[in-house]
Amino acid sequence: MKRILITFMIIIMPLSCSKKKNFLPYTVYPEKDLEEILDSFIIETKKNRYPVNEIYIDHLSPQKYNLVIFSGEESLTKGENQFYGQTPIECSVISGIKFDIYSGVEHFFDKNPNTPPNYMDKKDYFREYSTEGIYWVIQKNGNKTEISKQWYVYPFIPYPMKSSIPFAAPIIKDDEN
Repeated sequence: MKRILITFMIIIMPLSCSKKKNFLPYTVYPEKDLEEILDSFIIETKKNRYPVNEIYIDHLSPQKYNLVIFSGEESLTKGENQFYGQTPIECSVISGIKFDIYSGVEHFFDKNPNTPPNYMDKKDYFREYSTEGIYWVIQKNGNKTEISKQWYVYPFIPYPMKSSIPFAAPIIKDDEN
């Protein structure tokens, strides 16, 4: 019996301790075009590294999308998130930086159905939240992509596209761990 137990432990220990690549729950991986844009955003915002990084995706029609890439002190939709008790359903990690992803579905679905919404008083919902941060707006229509920097935008509402900047994709090297 001892031999069986020792043999079992010798086989199970290495298998259970083997190092596997860790994936965050609810993690999604962007297509190459978006990954290049996010890498550029990270490079440009490196000196102003904020604790919150978010991507808001607004699907307007079969080929038209508006995206807001945001980095700031607190969530761009913090009041709305608290009022409705919503959290991002997905996230993505680009160059070691975690981005929470919002697309509107978090208003209707929750990662943890056992957590009831924490409805706030309306006065708390409308208090002023920090808008300090870095905002990039991406409008994608078919194969055409326009990127602009804004001083402030709120996701899921129409916004102007001014001061489009030319975009040159950075070279991305695979990091083999």
